Amino acid sequence: MESPPKSQTRLRKTLNPGLTPTALPRRQTSAGFMILAMILFAIGGGFLGPSLVLGAGLCSWIAALLLWRRLARSQLILVITLIGLGVTGIVIGHISGQPLPIDRVISRNHALLSMLAAVSFLRMVTFSSLPTDQQYPKGEKSYLRTLLGLHLFGSIINISALQIIGDHLRRRGPLDLLTALLLSRGFSTCAFWSPFFGAMATSITYAPNARLGVLMLTGIPLAVMGLGYTWLSARIKDTSHLQTFCGYPLQMEGLLVPLLLTSGVLGLGALQPALPTLTIITLMALIVTLALQLYRSGIRSTWLQINEHLTHRLPTMSGELWLFLSAGVLAVGLDQVVVTTGLTLPIESFNATTAIGVLTAMVVAAAMGVHPIISISALSSLLSPLSPDPTLLGIIFLASWSLGVVINPLSGIHIIMQSRYDIAAVKMVRQNGGYVLTLLLATAALLQGVEYLMD
Repeated sequence: MESPPKSQTRLRKTLNPGLTPTALPRRQTSAGFMILAMILFAIGGGFLGPSLVLGAGLCSWIAALLLWRRLARSQLILVITLIGLGVTGIVIGHISGQPLPIDRVISRNHALLSMLAAVSFLRMVTFSSLPTDQQYPKGEKSYLRTLLGLHLFGSIINISALQIIGDHLRRRGPLDLLTALLLSRGFSTCAFWSPFFGAMATSITYAPNARLGVLMLTGIPLAVMGLGYTWLSARIKDTSHLQTFCGYPLQMEGLLVPLLLTSGVLGLGALQPALPTLTIITLMALIVTLALQLYRSGIRSTWLQINEHLTHRLPTMSGELWLFLSAGVLAVGLDQVVVTTGLTLPIESFNATTAIGVLTAMVVAAAMGVHPIISISALSSLLSPLSPDPTLLGIIFLASWSLGVVINPLSGIHIIMQSRYDIAAVKMVRQNGGYVLTLLLATAALLQGVEYLMD
């Protein structure tokens, strides 16, 4: 292994003074810069057109290939299966006379991945808003503030918020099941509405004409209901738990980043409606990160932290890269099969009732271990001949993600809970049954209401 450059060694000492500097694999460093190039190409493609889109896709595949050794065995099996099914569909289409969709395979989910990578930079400015070890008041108010704080921070920095707050709570002793439910539901409800979440990026990718503002407005009430259910169920199950709960409260300073980002995304979207939504989110995530970091720390510290993020944080996206890229191959293959064979679901039209049935099937699939991105990519191809309303489609995609991750025993949330906090996934899934059913019924009512307003 090669020796680390002096600048890199200084960086490690500056940001991780307690760590012994170690050499970075060249593949890891190269992958980080490839991911950055993917982000920049994707933003450029949003402004300048599809001429740069292929560049973003190529960078994403190069980064994934550089990082393939980081995949766990289970991830590798899933990726090979998805790519195998997708390639089979592409071959079937080609044999039937369809041209090889090489460009679509390369660039299918580049915008989604670029947004996730850009949002990861927000860790640099959001972490500084999180409180350190200080004495917090106990009781039900502390529980509510922890639940809300996790939800807001999670809506920006994704699963990192769950790990940070979970680690903080664990310092006072092992996590109990009610605290674990607070973490999983407080985080998963972000998928209903957050424009910076993978669920929203996926929904906009596979329901491209869905409007971000509408999806957020319909998702927020569901998120509020999910948080309310979590609080009330904790009160009913164990009142003493709430009275002694010592949490991780929300601070007013912590609202700055969510407010800046949301305002920037909605404002730029109103000024430049022709810009793709994912381009706007990706661009604003970088702008807010750079502006706040320069304001707080100056040029030198900002450069050091960006370099650290490129070489250490971005390469940890290997799982996401391969999952979304392989799901993109599957979607392209299914598109080819649908076009070639006329394969469709036994559905004549896509309305609220149909959407409720599809959502229910997606949640059931999640309970059987199917990741939401797989269900979404497959169903988007199968439903496309029906020309579904993008708003209804986007709502069920978001809901399937939010509900799917808390009922799926193999989801990232449950893997973290089991490996990091010793909370069995089976117990979590069992406890989430009533929660998922309640939110599923609420989503069904929302879909009926949205269809009524559209008529």
